[in-house]
Amino acid sequence: MEIKKTAKDPREQNLVSTILFRYLPYWPLFVVMLLAGLGGAYTFLKMKTPVYLVSANVLVKDESKGADDTRVLEALHVYGPSKIVENEIEVMRSKDLLHKVVDSLHLYAEVFEKGMLRSAPAYNSSPLMVQAKDPEQIVEEVDEAEFSYNKKDQSVLLAGKRYPTNEWVSTPFGSLRFVPNPNYAQATSNALFFTLEPVQKTVHRISGELSITAASKLSTVLNLNLRDAVPERGKDILNALINEYRQETIAEKNRMATNTLAFVDERVRYVVRELDSIEGSLQAFRTQKGVVNISEQGRLYLQSVGENDKRLTELEMQMSMLSEMERFVRAKDNQLGVVPSLNSVRDPLLSSLLQKLFDAQIQYERLKKTVPVGHPSMLSLENEIENLRPRVLENIQNTRESMRAGMYNLTSRTGMYNAMLQSIPKNERNLLDISRQQSIKNDVYSFLLQRREEIALTHAAVVAESRTIEHAYASNAPVSPNRTFAFGVGAALALLLTIGLVYLREVLSSKVLFRADIEQRTGIPVIAEIVRMKRKESQIISTNSPLYLAEQFRQLRAALTLHSRPSRRKHLLITSSISGEGKSFVSSNLATSIALSGRRVVLVDMDLRSPMISKQYNLMEKPGVADLLESEKMSFDEAVYPVGSIPNLSIMPAGDGKINPTELFLNGRLGQLFAELKEKFEYVIVDCAPVDPLTDAYVLTEHCETTLFVVRHGYTPKTMLDMLEENNKINALKQPMIVFNSITARGFLRNRYGYGYGYGTRNVYADRTYMGKEMARKA
Repeated sequence: MEIKKTAKDPREQNLVSTILFRYLPYWPLFVVMLLAGLGGAYTFLKMKTPVYLVSANVLVKDESKGADDTRVLEALHVYGPSKIVENEIEVMRSKDLLHKVVDSLHLYAEVFEKGMLRSAPAYNSSPLMVQAKDPEQIVEEVDEAEFSYNKKDQSVLLAGKRYPTNEWVSTPFGSLRFVPNPNYAQATSNALFFTLEPVQKTVHRISGELSITAASKLSTVLNLNLRDAVPERGKDILNALINEYRQETIAEKNRMATNTLAFVDERVRYVVRELDSIEGSLQAFRTQKGVVNISEQGRLYLQSVGENDKRLTELEMQMSMLSEMERFVRAKDNQLGVVPSLNSVRDPLLSSLLQKLFDAQIQYERLKKTVPVGHPSMLSLENEIENLRPRVLENIQNTRESMRAGMYNLTSRTGMYNAMLQSIPKNERNLLDISRQQSIKNDVYSFLLQRREEIALTHAAVVAESRTIEHAYASNAPVSPNRTFAFGVGAALALLLTIGLVYLREVLSSKVLFRADIEQRTGIPVIAEIVRMKRKESQIISTNSPLYLAEQFRQLRAALTLHSRPSRRKHLLITSSISGEGKSFVSSNLATSIALSGRRVVLVDMDLRSPMISKQYNLMEKPGVADLLESEKMSFDEAVYPVGSIPNLSIMPAGDGKINPTELFLNGRLGQLFAELKEKFEYVIVDCAPVDPLTDAYVLTEHCETTLFVVRHGYTPKTMLDMLEENNKINALKQPMIVFNSITARGFLRNRYGYGYGYGTRNVYADRTYMGKEMARKA
């Protein structure tokens, strides 16, 4: 007979109610784990070194983005390549610049002070800083070289030996020097120690903590950010990096001006030698020939020819400059040599092309220091240089041909003037010729001196093409570790771990914990749930028993009456899957409850192998079931013993049989025994052996109308329910019903019987009103 399952309480379908039902009973465990998680987060924060964010802003002058002020210096011919922000970011991040910063600040040798949980940097608390004589010789790391400083005699105790300060000394860790710390702010009482690491490792570590980005796509402002455990050290690193970048820029422009100045000086020396030679020839000619003045015709000739020769000289100078430019352009491997002056080139197109080629080579040289060979930016610049060279060479060739044509015209005109001089005396003509050469060389000399002064002014007026907008500043609070995040993670992990433990404990348990475990594994209805009794409480109900115990068996009694409609059940078989599930407890209390209602009840102990009922009522030595089934001479009344304390209740003990119980039940007298029991008692309650591994229950079920199968909470294996379902299909127990016994409270709510197990989220046993309504409905 199937029992219709009632619909679930809507409250059980609510997510909040479900969560509270499952986890609220374990709230003390949640509190303990939460405190442990917060304590772990606090310990983590104490052990973790706080890291601050140090920032600075630098403006790079990029002409393409409107940040170029070189027009102010155009009159001085301060020519230099414009900056590309992306390239300057790579230059500023280059290992060479960081290497200089590490060397200047001696960051390879860091001093710490010991603490209880962690060691902290002593950048501001150590009176001394450590310097290595040759940092590049540091190959192996030195960890925790402890030292102490004696302020009185200005000495350092290291590795059991005392060393002076401000001197290079030989130590077990190399040649070192201990100097006063310029950042020393406050003394510390903790022990000090220093570490040494290779410079390249320090550079790599700082590079990993450094980020440089442009403020926006149209901006030339660079944002420098560095994460460091010591704010003051982070500010020193960024300021030193900006200074090294500025000095590198100035040094590059100085090299450019120096190369050009060397070329002009060489030309000046050459012209001076030629001018000295001409002036000596003029003096000798006048002395030998006695020529002092020339005629008016000669002056006119000299004036005309001098202008032609001056133009010829200028063309020759330009031709010479073109040759220098051509050699410069044809230079291999993109190497910068002596840079020819671009101001002497009259062709604006050629000047522009040369300027572009020179800028590209400058960028190529600078990029070689920051990126490896084969980098896309390197390949792009190489392609640009190779594309510019043919155009520049072609333009130089065109300009040279144009100059040659001009020189040819000037030479023709000079020949015409020479023909006109046939009438001038030879000596005067020679004098004019020498004077003409002198005038030409003087003009060339004046031109070169002017250019040299301009270049010297350029060299003196070199300024950095960057400007610091904001010097390095540090955040007020650490950016790592994040205290809020750490405590949040600690609390979340504690809660998740507790939820996981509760979930795994109940879901992965091999024992029956929930009523749902029974309903999922078998179709046998659960008609009653019995809470666990306290040890100090009586295991048998009476008039003085706790209300909740008596009510539970009244509910079971009412449920049996409900399921027995229209006929009443007389014979009840009570069994379980394995020993220890409380079938004898249920049998004795159910029999007592029925007897207290005024019905005549007999409790038959047919668990002949382990007669717990007989033991409970002190009838172990009395004749009983086994004796009746073995002997035909023994009367029925000799095996029945009334319970004096409980009216209407009698006990038939197991007795002392010699035959195997299963064989004894099959000897043919069992039916006669049940017939007599049914005749003399209204209710017969049979306590038999568990179904595993015995078959007594399947033999006795033929003589009973209803079978109560006891399942103990937290004790009965789930597999036994599966086995019961399978066995019941073969050897069916008559009208099986399940009693869920010994239910305990979940978690730490030990004083609330049944909460969390059995009927779900409702404490049915503590709610008398609810129980009264349920019993009235079932009755």
